[in-house]
Amino acid sequence: MRWGRIGGVLIVGGSVLSVAAVALAGPAGPGDTGRRDIANLVINASLVLLGSGASVLGLFGPSPLHGRTVRIGLGTLAVGLVGLLVSSIIPIPAGSNSLQSWPYIISGAIGLSAMALGSLLTVLALVGTPGPSRGVGSVFLTGLLLFALAIPLNAWLLQQLALTLVLLGVTGVGLLAINGDRSAADASA
Repeated sequence: MRWGRIGGVLIVGGSVLSVAAVALAGPAGPGDTGRRDIANLVINASLVLLGSGASVLGLFGPSPLHGRTVRIGLGTLAVGLVGLLVSSIIPIPAGSNSLQSWPYIISGAIGLSAMALGSLLTVLALVGTPGPSRGVGSVFLTGLLLFALAIPLNAWLLQQLALTLVLLGVTGVGLLAINGDRSAADASA
């Protein structure tokens, strides 16, 4: 299996797990920590898969993802996902405020900043590339813009639409990697 396919499969798998995490993270009753714990575990697994896939594609990006800007964006996105993973597994003593834990704050800030920068670089590079990459980048960019618009409006439906578009864009990046690696193998045969 080529590196593009491996990275693409990891990203698609992480996207599927993130959908499962959202379904598990629904409303829970008082004292229902089992469901929340499982949802956190699935979210962490999703972050691991997405971060691993983004780092593989950042290092060994196949044909449609081989541009320097896309690879830098994917690498930065991988750093952000690792930062979020670290912040989610940092133990915080019971009864404490998580915002009083400096490791939590620092890893979360690095994670969110790197994710924002990496997503923006990746999306702008994809939109500037002709072919299917432009379509994937456009869906991803539309989701990011809608999300930025939905947060200050506190519009739940718009946030859900934005997150769906972002998830489709991320999955599209994985599919681009899988198909790009497959077409490169066909061309060399």
